[in-house]
Amino acid sequence: MRITFLMPADDLTGGNRVVGMYAKHLRERGHEVLVVSNAPDRPSLREHARALRDGRWREVRARRYPPPGHIALSGVPHKVLERPRPMTAADLPDADVLIATWWETAVWMQQMPPSKGRKVHLVQGYEVWAGGDVKARVHAALRLPNRKIAISASLARDIEAELGDLVITVVPNAVDLVQFDAPPRPRGEPPTVGFIYAHAQFKGADICIRACELARRELPGLRVLAFGGDLPSFRIPGCVDLLASDAPLPRYVAVSRQLLLVGPDTVPFAEGRPRAARVLAELKGRNAAFVARAGDSIDLFELPPPR
Repeated sequence: MRITFLMPADDLTGGNRVVGMYAKHLRERGHEVLVVSNAPDRPSLREHARALRDGRWREVRARRYPPPGHIALSGVPHKVLERPRPMTAADLPDADVLIATWWETAVWMQQMPPSKGRKVHLVQGYEVWAGGDVKARVHAALRLPNRKIAISASLARDIEAELGDLVITVVPNAVDLVQFDAPPRPRGEPPTVGFIYAHAQFKGADICIRACELARRELPGLRVLAFGGDLPSFRIPGCVDLLASDAPLPRYVAVSRQLLLVGPDTVPFAEGRPRAARVLAELKGRNAAFVARAGDSIDLFELPPPR
């Protein structure tokens, strides 16, 4: 079959990695696959100056010179538009299936003629977190007449609890047991659990912290590890050993004792980034059990490219 994916941009976010893996595996099965994405947003001169004034030069550098995204790294055919704009039929080849991967791309997809393929909306999150009128626009996009696939049952339930029955099919994301594996080893001491930390409220870091607090009432010696690219946006209870996202390994800033927050590079897990690899290897060797809120909260940091 001829399959086209529509993406808002190519970057190193987890949702894009999932799209890249689907595209790559479909191509390996003999399908003709193309991913079409917008050019990345560029900061304006005013944004550039404000960020430099505030000392956020890493952010400016990452936006001005973004690293290759997951689609580029996957090797699948990839068309990048000349600038951020709505996609049109002229941008796409004729196909059998057309897959939107973000609510805005679902809106653009609706305007495509039947020759561009049967319309499918891959829903990887309840994308209403931007506030303002975005919630109404997301709801309108979710109500469009197309085939909908959600990556978790809880995500489908949350959406349909708000919008009614949309006949959403659930196809959970798989786990690569070759990449995400560790050799057999004895149970660690002290017992250790962990979670992925991110600023965004919908990622559920506050819920994970609360769950760990409750668990430590029964297991006072429980050690908690957290991993992510953001520094805490709220006060973390208890004692925390914090590794700042821009700190070289293994420098730690002592903030408290029981939670280790590890921050990767600004553009983590890109090929040739040994620091991120060392962080992952360190966590992997700690025999930690990682937990997440039900739904899409496991996607809390930029995922490594597939092997």
